[in-house]
Amino acid sequence: MIVGTAASSLDVLTLGLAAALTASLGPVLLVVSTRHIKRTLGHANALAAGMMLGIGYVLVTAGIQAAAVGATLGAALGVVVMYWVHVALGIGDTLDGDGKHRPLVAAIVHATAEGIALGAAAALGHTMAVVVAGTLALHNASESAVTASQMTMAPHSGRRDSFLAVLSNLPQVVIGLLVFDVATRWPASLGPLLGASFGAFIYLCLSELLPASYHGAGRTGIAVGVTVAAGIVALVSATA
Repeated sequence: MIVGTAASSLDVLTLGLAAALTASLGPVLLVVSTRHIKRTLGHANALAAGMMLGIGYVLVTAGIQAAAVGATLGAALGVVVMYWVHVALGIGDTLDGDGKHRPLVAAIVHATAEGIALGAAAALGHTMAVVVAGTLALHNASESAVTASQMTMAPHSGRRDSFLAVLSNLPQVVIGLLVFDVATRWPASLGPLLGASFGAFIYLCLSELLPASYHGAGRTGIAVGVTVAAGIVALVSATA
């Protein structure tokens, strides 16, 4: 488990904002990849999924070490809550983007799960917070490219799409601060919170990111991309 020096609310705020701001890069990726946009989006989804799985593995491992039963129950709860949120909001299982605001709603749901991960990671220590925030930053850049491609608002505007991408990721800052406060006030909640972030990530990967990625690129390429991304994140986290 990565521990290191203690983190603070200011760390969570700063790191969360930095990770949210990288979402502005996604629409730029679309502009420079117009010739192979379908394949680009497929790989962007794969990278987002791989990084989410990699950091989820690191977090649930720390959660099991902190409280095995609590982390397991938290993971199950994370899956159930994500499922019902998707049903209630009508997001769908592949982010079809059948409405101009639907992709933004999905992005906000993702940001909420990411906020839980960031806050719980910060409760483990500053180093873990930096690792998770860095991973989320890369993840947000990939994910926002997909979100921007699904926007049906006209006329299209890269500047507007970048602004909306950042705005839809701000919940991860708010949720991160709340979760960090809860985890530091009540240490017994840390295991379940780490497990919940893992469960939410698993659901989002299997129900949204991976199915969507197969529409844009071959299954072999997607499998390799996800595996490599997840492995790199897990390795960096283990050696940090």
